[in-house]
Amino acid sequence: MSGIINFVIGVICIIIYFCNQKFWFADLYIPISYLPLILIPLIENRKNINFNIQRLLYWNKEIRVSMSYVYRICVDDKYLLVQNSHRKTTYQFVGGKYKYYKQSESELRKLKMRLDDKLGQGFNRKNDIAFFIPAKNLKKFIDWFDSQIYRDIDCTREFREELLQDKKTQSPVLDEKLFADIKFMKICTVKTPITQSPADSGWKCLEYKQYDVLEPMFTKKQEEALRKLASSDSDYVKWVTKDDINSLGHKNGAEQKAFSINEHTKWCLSEEYSNK
Repeated sequence: MSGIINFVIGVICIIIYFCNQKFWFADLYIPISYLPLILIPLIENRKNINFNIQRLLYWNKEIRVSMSYVYRICVDDKYLLVQNSHRKTTYQFVGGKYKYYKQSESELRKLKMRLDDKLGQGFNRKNDIAFFIPAKNLKKFIDWFDSQIYRDIDCTREFREELLQDKKTQSPVLDEKLFADIKFMKICTVKTPITQSPADSGWKCLEYKQYDVLEPMFTKKQEEALRKLASSDSDYVKWVTKDDINSLGHKNGAEQKAFSINEHTKWCLSEEYSNK
């Protein structure tokens, strides 16, 4: 994308140069020379422009914000997905919501936060950064989130909860001792525009979501254990290809999907939001 931006800016500068050489716009030369300085930030910040326009359009409406992180775990070109806790026939990358701490509650109250009581506030969901705020406060909310002050920044919690600890009816997926020490690197952050929630989600609201995409850096022994796990699927764990994710679980030639793949999994694989 940066290459396209530089190309556009270069073309503009060349046009200005030749116009000046051919027509000698003496009075206009200086103001025209400022044109790239005006266009460059507009081109580079076009996503922010769209974001701010949306905020203005929905200024007094309430939106649901959801800030998450996911682990992109791949072994021999196959990706590890786990069962969605709410929809048993849907699978997604390991991951979950960031959490806010008690010290941030006063700041979030200033932003007119309203808790999302649709999923309840059980132990696993308590203090999730998934709640409602007015659209006019979205920029301030994102600034607070990006500051990382008084909020969860330990991205290993969901890895432990979803793969190393006992699930309701089964043993841990991976050996807790072998995977006790996990290092990871951040790949990107996928941001959605303000959109209407999917019809089948049950929320019926405007929403804004962010996903930090992380890749664990496993040791050779950890990779061997994952490779062994990848030899078979279970009700809780599925190993899928890139094509499976891009088609959201639809197999070529199959009349019906054996299972569905959550849409944000596709975004986190391609590293960008898409409504297609």
